[in-house]
Amino acid sequence: MSTEILRVIIDGLNAPPFDRNLTLVKLDSMSNEKLLQTLSDVLSWIEGLVPISEFIDIRSESADETAMRILATLRILKYPPPRDIDEIQRWRLDLLEGNKRAIYPILKWIFENVDQLKERIYIGRHLTRVEVPLEEQTPEVTRLMQEMELKMEEFKVLHSQNVEARGDFLRALDVRNDLKAMNEEREQLQRKIERCKRRTSRRPDMGNLLKTCERLRLEMERAQELKMQKMDQERAVNQAEQRMTRLGRVLTEEEHRRDEADPKTIIQKLRREIEVNRYLIDEKLEHDLNTLKTNLEVVQRILAQPNATKADVDKLKERIEQLNSECMELALQRDRRDEASEDKLAIYRHQEELENTEKLLTEKKRELSEKSGKEEVVTSVQYKLLLNKLRNKSNKAEGRGVIEKLDEDTIQNVHQRPKTAKPKSVDIERLKEMVKQINEQIEEQRNKVDDINVEIDRFYLENKEKNEGFYTLKAELDNYQEEFKRETELNETVERAYHTLEKQREECNQQISSLTKEFNNLNDRKDLVEQTQMWQNLVQIFEIKLKCQQQIKNRDEAKPWGDQR
Repeated sequence: MSTEILRVIIDGLNAPPFDRNLTLVKLDSMSNEKLLQTLSDVLSWIEGLVPISEFIDIRSESADETAMRILATLRILKYPPPRDIDEIQRWRLDLLEGNKRAIYPILKWIFENVDQLKERIYIGRHLTRVEVPLEEQTPEVTRLMQEMELKMEEFKVLHSQNVEARGDFLRALDVRNDLKAMNEEREQLQRKIERCKRRTSRRPDMGNLLKTCERLRLEMERAQELKMQKMDQERAVNQAEQRMTRLGRVLTEEEHRRDEADPKTIIQKLRREIEVNRYLIDEKLEHDLNTLKTNLEVVQRILAQPNATKADVDKLKERIEQLNSECMELALQRDRRDEASEDKLAIYRHQEELENTEKLLTEKKRELSEKSGKEEVVTSVQYKLLLNKLRNKSNKAEGRGVIEKLDEDTIQNVHQRPKTAKPKSVDIERLKEMVKQINEQIEEQRNKVDDINVEIDRFYLENKEKNEGFYTLKAELDNYQEEFKRETELNETVERAYHTLEKQREECNQQISSLTKEFNNLNDRKDLVEQTQMWQNLVQIFEIKLKCQQQIKNRDEAKPWGDQR
């Protein structure tokens, strides 16, 4: 860190209101925490929100709060951070740690621009917009934001008027000081004039001296004018010599090119240029021209549309709010409709489950009847009812005989069958199969969702590429327009050069001859001017000598006889 930066920081911290009495050694030995506290105090002083005795102690707040407060203040002050992303991250880390590499440049920048930063803080305090999320922008909030923008615009106007008034006051103060200084100079000049008048009032030849001074002044002004004319003539002679040299060099090159010129080569070169120009005019420029016409039509249609005023913007905002409310209402209606449809479909789902259970029961009965060889199969409920009936009757023997007639396999199959009294209980295998089908449906729906996500990503990438392609085409169109302009200007330049080349060849000799004559005339005039100046100087010298001799003679005549020389 250079000594100049440290000296600026020390002068700022030693001045009021800080009065730290720092030296280079003390400043260099300060810890990172003290440096960060110093930066916080300086920023609070610039903001002017709290008294000096109530500066924020960074130990009383968390590191995140300190970082957010310092970075927000630097953003309002428009401190220029590093441009590289990696350097920005390193700079923020050094700033939060209180490193000298980040703290010293900020302090130097602040102390060098104190007045400007205080005014910027004052303006930013009243012109900082509050960011409200879109979902929380109610009509009342929107109205308040519009009123706040109007107040900000009014503040801008009043602030500019205040700045202009202060500038006018300072300019008036400068004018007043200038007038005061001019009055003092006028008084001094008047005193000098009075002293000169008193000193020269006793001289009898004052009129002759004034006339002589007047003639001397005129001659000096004339000599200055002649000197300026001489310098102008010398400059014109130098320019004429340079122009003659340049034209001679051009003439030599043209003569050399004329001697080496080959008609076949020139014709081939012209043919190539004609082919290139024909390609540019017939193919490339025509395509570019059609593209430009299409874009021009689009731009004209856009320009033909009426300009959007504030009333139009307000109408669009109201329309957006109305559409948002309609969207919310439609979403609520959809949710209510879905809930109602789910309640209605629940009955049909239960009926479908009952039908599936009955079908499964019928199939199981058929399987049991095939295994037992009987058409009618006794269910578990019928079996229990029969047992209860036989227990209540006295003919238990007959009942035992009926029971013994039941096949053991049939009884076992009955116990293994699902109970018809509970239709929700189904076969395990069937349940597994249904679960498997549900899993397959879920997997199928998941695959569909993945396909939809892939399609959405692809659509986003395609649109992204199209947007990039659009901007690329727009840049190419601008380049083509510039190139078309350059080609047009180049063709016009080539045509003008081709038409004027012969004229320049013819004019070169004439210009050279005329410049030679002019140069000779200027040399003659230069000699005449020098001779005239020399004779005029001699005449002035003799006149001054005669005047001095006359003054000496008059002074001797005025003295007593004994004092004359």
